[in-house]
Amino acid sequence: AGDVQATINALGFTIGVKGPYAGGVPERLSMSVSHPNASRAISALVPGLSPGISGALSLQSALTIQGQNYDLLGLRLSLGDMDVSGTVGITLAAAKPSIRADLTAGTVPLTALMGGSVGGGASGKSSSGGAGASATGASPWSREAIDVAALHAANLDVSVTAEKIIYDQWILDNVQADVALNNGRLTLSPIAAQAFGGAM
Repeated sequence: AGDVQATINALGFTIGVKGPYAGGVPERLSMSVSHPNASRAISALVPGLSPGISGALSLQSALTIQGQNYDLLGLRLSLGDMDVSGTVGITLAAAKPSIRADLTAGTVPLTALMGGSVGGGASGKSSSGGAGASATGASPWSREAIDVAALHAANLDVSVTAEKIIYDQWILDNVQADVALNNGRLTLSPIAAQAFGGAM
């Protein structure tokens, strides 16, 4: 019996793990992940996505391992100015991975995360008009077909609470949403949020 401690550097990430070791697979570890550039970190994990986030990526969590079940407990994630906390569980026992998460976030700059410009909503003041097109008159929606193959990669059950979500001109406050993905079928439960001075 003793302790295990390791540091891995790859693709700009620094990954650290440590904890007690008594042989075989450790059942509980402390882990940390960091990257000096959050946008490059996301692009490395999701090829083709180019977020516009300033600042670094930092993650700390306890990792428990029971067979093919992996749980991140007390997770704290920072992406630039965005902070997320909660728990994440991953099960690999079935043919398709299952991921469940309960997450709480502060301000989520969704436009920047998706690679778009921040736009008028970034000031933190709710717009009095609709979202619609940008000031240049261009449509904010892509005309390209969406590749849905990724929807069959895993099953998801995610609960999200956020103080604020910013997407282009839309600013949603006090957001609560549940997202489920089961065998390629995506279900978004009714979103509870406040926008334009009223409840949704």
